[in-house]
Amino acid sequence: MKKLFLLLQKILLSIIQTQTAQWVIGLFLDLYNILKFTWFIVLFLFIGSFALLNVDQANDAFDALNNPKNYFNYLNIFFTLFSTVLWSFSNWYSSRILLKLESIPSYNITINIFLHKWLPRVFGIIPYIIVAIAFVKPLCEISCSFVILIFLAIFFFLFVTLRRRFYLIKDGFETKEMSFKSLDKKSKWVIILSIIFVILCNFVFLWYPVGKVVARWAGPASLIILGLAIWSFAGMVISFFDYRLKFPFSIAIFMTVFGFSYFNNNHQIRVDKERKYNSYSGIKSLSVNEYFKKWIESRPDKDKYSRYPVFIIAAEGGGIRAAYWTSSVLAKLQQENPAFFYHTFAISSVSGGTVGSAIFTSLYIDSVVHDSSKAKPSLELVRDILSEDFLSPLNAALIFPDLIQKFLPFSFGCLDRARWLEDSWADAYKMYTGLNTLDSNFLDLWKNSNSYFPALFMNGTKVETGEKTIMSNLKLTDTEFSDIIDLQEKIHKNTGLKTAMLLSARFPLVTPPGTITDSEHPCNDLYNVVDGGYKENSGLQTALSIVKIIYDIKKDSSNKIPEICINLIFLKNSDTELETKKAIKGPYEIRAPINAFLNSWDNNVIGLISITKNFFSLDSAILDSFSIFKLDRKEGILPLGWVLSSKAQKRINFQIDNISTLENKQSFKAVINRLNKKIK
Repeated sequence: MKKLFLLLQKILLSIIQTQTAQWVIGLFLDLYNILKFTWFIVLFLFIGSFALLNVDQANDAFDALNNPKNYFNYLNIFFTLFSTVLWSFSNWYSSRILLKLESIPSYNITINIFLHKWLPRVFGIIPYIIVAIAFVKPLCEISCSFVILIFLAIFFFLFVTLRRRFYLIKDGFETKEMSFKSLDKKSKWVIILSIIFVILCNFVFLWYPVGKVVARWAGPASLIILGLAIWSFAGMVISFFDYRLKFPFSIAIFMTVFGFSYFNNNHQIRVDKERKYNSYSGIKSLSVNEYFKKWIESRPDKDKYSRYPVFIIAAEGGGIRAAYWTSSVLAKLQQENPAFFYHTFAISSVSGGTVGSAIFTSLYIDSVVHDSSKAKPSLELVRDILSEDFLSPLNAALIFPDLIQKFLPFSFGCLDRARWLEDSWADAYKMYTGLNTLDSNFLDLWKNSNSYFPALFMNGTKVETGEKTIMSNLKLTDTEFSDIIDLQEKIHKNTGLKTAMLLSARFPLVTPPGTITDSEHPCNDLYNVVDGGYKENSGLQTALSIVKIIYDIKKDSSNKIPEICINLIFLKNSDTELETKKAIKGPYEIRAPINAFLNSWDNNVIGLISITKNFFSLDSAILDSFSIFKLDRKEGILPLGWVLSSKAQKRINFQIDNISTLENKQSFKAVINRLNKKIK
């Protein structure tokens, strides 16, 4: 064995001593030495390529840019191209400045000169390639924006290669450590103007009324690219101090941010500090059992049916896709028979399903209470509201104000990106209805009428224990809710409807956890609430609990209520076509646990549907019908995010407009037939 080792050692040494091997070793050593100073550029290029090329929301955003419909789309295209130029310039100039300022060891002087000259150029041209691919990927065909980017890439290449002066072409190449003062005036001005630009961007996006307008002009893709450009420049500054001061400046910043995170949480939910909250009063004084009895008694048409139809709805989570699908199905059923929502007792919802169902419910109640034609819960109106761009304000807040908060030792609620998303929902609702319903207190939605409107059950998850939380207008003291947290009562303050909605829709990273504070001592954080999908993404579990309560009332002969038939409707938007899933490739040991974790959310729905069907098959008296409205996602992109392209909207609209003839026709007919089945 020893002889074999010595033989291998001699062979390896002989290979290393060859000229080719030495050249390769020199290349890797010089490349390593340079990347030690420019690692941040490589990092943001990887982040950018993943965010822009591998996320459905980004693909859908670029699909929208390929099909401009209004001046906003053209502005989005302009800002996307402009941001790409900034990203390219930031990469190129930042790497050049660093390689000027730092003395970098050289293993092979020829290779070192080559890398100093060409690596910044490669860094500068890659952003054009990434964004160009992002434009082509949704269509698989060449678009006008793609052609412009190719021309910009060619222009950039010609500019950096044909300039008259090259800082590396002097009397031979010499690595020379320089200070900022020794830089030429042009470089100094570029750095100064870059700093001013970064400050200006942060200033613009600090104030929501201005920031939301600029964000929508820019568009979601442009904001991500702009963030990459700014942070590439910031990386240059940090890297310079790292090596210039001979001190781990980047680590110091990381440790500072980590330390501040114990004191600067700014994601406390907004509450009404002026208005007193009375525990279990008004509508909140009624349990599900009590509310149902009053609800069924208040139905003036209860004598028109031999068995009065009662609908319980479960709306699955899924971001804007779920919101658009949920509200559209409800609006279509309401359009087909205006009595539909009058027969709807409760909606259990998660994440985007909460947003869609809450907006439709608000429109319905506003149309009754305010007798407003503008707030009519029509298909056109819900489409208008949910076709707005909610992602751009969120992206802007994520990249600018909320990121500033990480570097501050104290919290500022105005920098919370979650508030930007809440406000964008409320703004869209007000723009189309003229009403501030989403800004109003959550419980006020039920205060102005004795009509007993549908109850809402917005499902969330408590971070610290994994328990289910429910934000509801009812008192959750029924036995079936013994293992959940009545979030409204725990908050013990009046909260806005938009805030209540987001407590069910706080998906990781994109939106932060919502922090619940002590009602008596607001500075004391109690716990955090995130998306209900962490616990259960279908809303079926809560819906089944409601069905069980109604069934117990129904079978109790002492309750003087009319004969009823309970109908459960499930609004499903997840992709559960398991046979279409392909085997993962590449770094499967890393991807396997991540994919398994994410895909299990969708797969859990299959099990819950099966459990629901089996549960009702045990006693047919419990449920009269279980109808599933499934969103067909076989064609095109229907993203999990907060904006839908016009093409994505059209795919959903087509399924809604033809709901009586496509896959969901049986469910649609079953619901409508229940409503039409009156006593002759």
